[in-house]
Amino acid sequence: ALLTVLSLFTALFFLPFLYAAVGFIYRWIGLSRNSATFGMRVMSVEFQKSDGEDFDGATAFLHTLGYYASVAIFPAQLVSIVLMLMSERKQGLTDMVLGTVLLNMRNR
Repeated sequence: ALLTVLSLFTALFFLPFLYAAVGFIYRWIGLSRNSATFGMRVMSVEFQKSDGEDFDGATAFLHTLGYYASVAIFPAQLVSIVLMLMSERKQGLTDMVLGTVLLNMRNR
């Protein structure tokens, strides 16, 4: 019984890391294949690079890494929110660094 309780708490310790890893891979693959995840496609939005091209694998990886970093580091998230509210193209910190933009495909 004690072993069951200990293994449960060990599993609960690793669960957030597993969840983050699966989410990272899902976002990276979705952005590298279609410049959008499944949910983004449902909402008719997709990312594009500054030259109008879709994301490649490297850009998708860097964008996902930047997104996770800005969510994990509160000051970076705060800067990203301010940039989205104040910048002309409503880009977050990761988008400005990479030169990417999220487009509403319904209005194209």
